[in-house]
Amino acid sequence: MWVWQNTIRPLHDILTNEHTSSGCVDVMFFFFSGVFLHVVADTMGSVGVIVSSILIEQFGFFIADPLCSLFIAVLIFLSVLPLLQESSQVLLLRTPTDLEKTLGSTFNKVSFC
Repeated sequence: MWVWQNTIRPLHDILTNEHTSSGCVDVMFFFFSGVFLHVVADTMGSVGVIVSSILIEQFGFFIADPLCSLFIAVLIFLSVLPLLQESSQVLLLRTPTDLEKTLGSTFNKVSFC
């Protein structure tokens, strides 16, 4: 979660020259998150291949390849969950979380005759 708040969001703000306090759905954030996850997954796959090949070559530890693959798959799955959750909430037309608090107090201020 730290990566999302401290890397992706500031990068998006710099590239689009905007700050997201408007409460609208930020499509570019999903795009940058997806791109970032894709690059991280490719990098982890390459590192996993290198580590497993070294373990197999040096120590004959043949189970290293499937173990590295499973470890990488679990890391990718866990890192994709926040993106899937946010994008599914957009598809379900959920109220943005930063508006939920203000909407409740605003609705209470409305009076009916």
